[in-house]
Amino acid sequence: MPLTNTTTRWLTLWLSLLCATEIHAQNPLQRCGQGQFRFLGWSIYQAELFSANCPVQANQTFTLSIHYFIPISQAHLISTTDQELNRMHGHWPQQTLKKWNLEMEQAFRSVHSGDTFTGYYQPGLGARFYLNNIPTAEIPDTEFANWFFQIWLGPNAHDRHLRETLNPGGNWNPAQT
Repeated sequence: MPLTNTTTRWLTLWLSLLCATEIHAQNPLQRCGQGQFRFLGWSIYQAELFSANCPVQANQTFTLSIHYFIPISQAHLISTTDQELNRMHGHWPQQTLKKWNLEMEQAFRSVHSGDTFTGYYQPGLGARFYLNNIPTAEIPDTEFANWFFQIWLGPNAHDRHLRETLNPGGNWNPAQT
């Protein structure tokens, strides 16, 4: 029997709730902080950081959720991430960026206003990514995961005010572990 659109929507909703429950059931999480990213006065997204213990330190599992207020293409999300990774580190070898771009193509999707993109960081294991609580990718590359989350939480985060509101009193730097 073919699935109807209504049945497909209900199955998608049920699976989304199941995935969200899985993320938060593994560790009882509390919100460590939240903040908005603005560009030229426009609200781009609201970010929230969750962990079992706050402030988050480098050896802790955490979840970073980003709720978008505007649409952004997958290509733009990837190129902006590349720019931030290069800004924080200096220039990465092309081979590393090429590998990471392939991983980001799996994990990132174009987002629309109202979408929530979530990254689940696991020290020493990498990261899992979700869009609207639906899994998009698991990336076992710990170097990528460490640098990716430094965009928001690291000592050289572009928006230092956002870093402070996400992880008040924290000094998240996996390079120091």
